[in-house]
Amino acid sequence: MKLANCGEPRRGRSVTGSMFRRLLDTTVVTGRWYEPDHGAPSSSRRGTVDLSSAAKAREWFRRRA
Repeated sequence: MKLANCGEPRRGRSVTGSMFRRLLDTTVVTGRWYEPDHGAPSSSRRGTVDLSSAAKAREWFRRRA
C-alpha cells in the first residue's frame, strides 16, 4: 500500500509510514489471539505494545476501537 503524498516533507512520510506499519502489526497480532491457529505471539516478537496475554491484547484493542 502506498501512502498518498499530502504535501508532507520526505521525513514526515517516512515517520507516517513507520507509524502505519507499527499500528498494522500490533492490530494483526492482537487479532490473532482470537484465531484458533495462532493464539499468543512468539516470545521473540519485539513490538512496542505488551500483547503477552489475551486480556492485554483485548484491552489494547478496546481502547482503540
